[in-house]
Amino acid sequence: MKILHVVSTYPPYRGGMGNVAFEEVTRLAKLRHDVHVATLAYKEKSSTKVEGKVTVHRLKPTIGYGKAGFPLKLRKLVLSEEYDVVHLHMPFFGVHELFFLMMKLGWKGDLVLTYHMDVMASGFVHRVAKWSRTKVVPAILDRTQKVFVSSMDYARESWLKDSWKDVEKKLVSAPFGVDTKRFKPRKDRKKSAVTRFLFVGGLDSNHYFKGLEVLLEALSNISNRTDWTLTVAGSGDLKESYEEQARAAKISQRVEFVGRVTDAALPLSYGFSDVFVFPSVDRSEAFGLVALEAQSCGVPVIASDLSGVRTVVSDKASGILVTPKDVGELQEALVWMIDHPKAREDMGKTARARVEKMFTWDRHVAMLEKVYEDIGNK
Repeated sequence: MKILHVVSTYPPYRGGMGNVAFEEVTRLAKLRHDVHVATLAYKEKSSTKVEGKVTVHRLKPTIGYGKAGFPLKLRKLVLSEEYDVVHLHMPFFGVHELFFLMMKLGWKGDLVLTYHMDVMASGFVHRVAKWSRTKVVPAILDRTQKVFVSSMDYARESWLKDSWKDVEKKLVSAPFGVDTKRFKPRKDRKKSAVTRFLFVGGLDSNHYFKGLEVLLEALSNISNRTDWTLTVAGSGDLKESYEEQARAAKISQRVEFVGRVTDAALPLSYGFSDVFVFPSVDRSEAFGLVALEAQSCGVPVIASDLSGVRTVVSDKASGILVTPKDVGELQEALVWMIDHPKAREDMGKTARARVEKMFTWDRHVAMLEKVYEDIGNK
């Protein structure tokens, strides 16, 4: 089949939606599908290149704002090629509107989409999201054949509920996966008297919802303890403010900001940590690939009790769920992990087993392929 995935970001840019699309299209190409990706060109020029076995079209937006854009060339790409299926990853502001216009002008191609998350930002982005949510997204949902979601838990509480009667019958729950061969427990991990916490996430404004400031505040409340460290992996325009927060809280000697970790080094970062912390603050976090990767490495997770996220982390089994933004509750979970090394080790084993059973990319992509083929056979 000839398949086009349309997504706002794509590697080398690091972001959840782009990483999901990368894993999907790479595996679909290995299954001998003719796979294309359309994404925005940011600093680079527009280009069409074969990357691995996938043809990637990087399009300069005619109008752009942050990770949103209106790439008029996408219309030509969609109309000039005979794709069996177009797979749109939402949210993608600007492209929502482009598809809306294409449908109004008579485009009748087969369309599926993945609804990744709501956009909870404030200011201009919030206003754009609200307008698109009420005026554009319902029309796209009405037109699409299937809607993939990472969990029904998130779908029920997301903005999809606005069109629930129409969209429910189209929903396909397809949890994202992890490469269990790449992300695996390390046999050479040494035990330490110091509990090694790890945070992995973008430190830029687009990832404000990752909740690092909440984690730093919780750790500042146990600054009198010397039996913990925190490694922060990530980069972005907010990095300096987080570093200043750590200095002001007098915990900077035990908080190390290591910048962006390479793909090759990421499994090592998980493998040599004791607890992964995932303190996201709102529904902009819908799943948690990094929390899944950590668990695949046999590392328990402290995570916010958010819809979607709580399908990834099983409370009291593979980790601990805490109320979003609740510094006191997060602090208690951190202390519990420090004080119960044997129990957290057992959680890590449970986490690995659960990932192997429920969260693999092969399982996820098989669900996508079946939907594509069902559409193609109609």
